[in-house]
Amino acid sequence: MRIGEALHVSPDTVKYWQRDKSSGPDPRTPELLKELEKYLGYPTGALQKKINIEEEKTEDKRMDKVSEFQKEQIMEIYEALKSFVSEMAIENEDEYYRIRAVIERKQLVLPETIFNAILQFMDNVVEEYVFEAEYPDFTEEEAEYENGVMNIKTDAAFNKLMSHFLERLQELDEKIDQFAEQELRAYLLG
Repeated sequence: MRIGEALHVSPDTVKYWQRDKSSGPDPRTPELLKELEKYLGYPTGALQKKINIEEEKTEDKRMDKVSEFQKEQIMEIYEALKSFVSEMAIENEDEYYRIRAVIERKQLVLPETIFNAILQFMDNVVEEYVFEAEYPDFTEEEAEYENGVMNIKTDAAFNKLMSHFLERLQELDEKIDQFAEQELRAYLLG
């Protein structure tokens, strides 16, 4: 009897398990692992442990690929993004392009996955704050637009505009920190 027949899975599934990058049956289906262990004559839990060890090794390999120099480059990018917010330059296109140029110059020294993740963050998150600036709605008594320039007429309108801008700064700052936590932290600590 073939493995697929014994485990009630398709022959294509068994072929998939045999690929180099496959870790075998999904560890979230322990019944299938137990059936495979029984079929192969392995002790109970042997495959589950092997899969967990392989996953840890794979994660460690990813971390080993980042040198101290690369960690410094990642930190420079993170610090540039944080200063973009702290200097209140989030609507400054020139500053955005300067930071993007800094990132693009590091393409040769950063692992491709990190470089692509950072560029994707710039394109999908940071760019929105630069090119799609949002302004609160004002009445004609509060502000008027003249030749594409907003003229604020009252202190209350100015405060409303500044409050909205500061909220956007804080929002982007939080998104940068979330990105760093989710995408960069593992590389910096590894």
